[in-house]
Amino acid sequence: MGYLADSGIKVDEISVPSSPAAFEMLERSEIDVLITSPDNVLAYRYLSENPLGRKLDAKILGAIDRGLGLSLCYAPDVDLAPLTFGVDVPTSGFAFVGYELLSQQGIAYKSYSVKNLGSTPKRQVALVGGSIDSTILNAGNEIKAISQGARKIADVSAIGPYIGSVLTAVSEPSHSMLALTEIINQVINEILTGEHARLIIDIAKRNLELNSAQALDHYNTLIDPIHGLVQGGKIDLPSLKTLIDLRNKYLPTNELDGVMADISALARAQ
Repeated sequence: MGYLADSGIKVDEISVPSSPAAFEMLERSEIDVLITSPDNVLAYRYLSENPLGRKLDAKILGAIDRGLGLSLCYAPDVDLAPLTFGVDVPTSGFAFVGYELLSQQGIAYKSYSVKNLGSTPKRQVALVGGSIDSTILNAGNEIKAISQGARKIADVSAIGPYIGSVLTAVSEPSHSMLALTEIINQVINEILTGEHARLIIDIAKRNLELNSAQALDHYNTLIDPIHGLVQGGKIDLPSLKTLIDLRNKYLPTNELDGVMADISALARAQ
């Protein structure tokens, strides 16, 4: 839409291999901002035993979405309990969602093996290719996998309110970072009020290799109040509680004690 050019911001968008690699890139200033799970921000900000083994001054600049269809999916021909579950890393937010959704299906945690596969597109390919039995997919990857024979078993709405991705940084946000955050929030608000529908569907067809009906499904996910984009970039406290409760259930820690109270106090002050 020309918003970036009008603001004078030049954005180079790159893919990252995994969340640990992405936060290391943030730490080294190889990237300035990152779209990631808010659970990762909690881990790298508060926890000593995160994948990098050190705390970072990670900050959430704004919420982006509520999971974009974040779903537990089974590989083609897998009917019973899966033997393998693919994750980005086993101690991250999407993995915890998967463990909980499997538990709700009566499949006990640690009754299956967990495979580290990296980013969501990589897991989608592995699932359809049969190298894993199950994984958690979103952002159009679940639609693509289902079109290739995978089955959606459940989605994150079965757990509770949720935030799927946020814009984050580890340095003090620059003027450009804050301006980018404002532009993202502006575009999200425009999408949620019905603008850009045709453009989004065309982009989904091209970038995600979806057909017209599948691209429309993806667009409808974007504007869905339960799974879609977050108006105003605000993280609500019930969604934050879901994130903390999941982490404490599958990787208990006392290092997150008090986080909810601190953020609740900040919210009241605002």
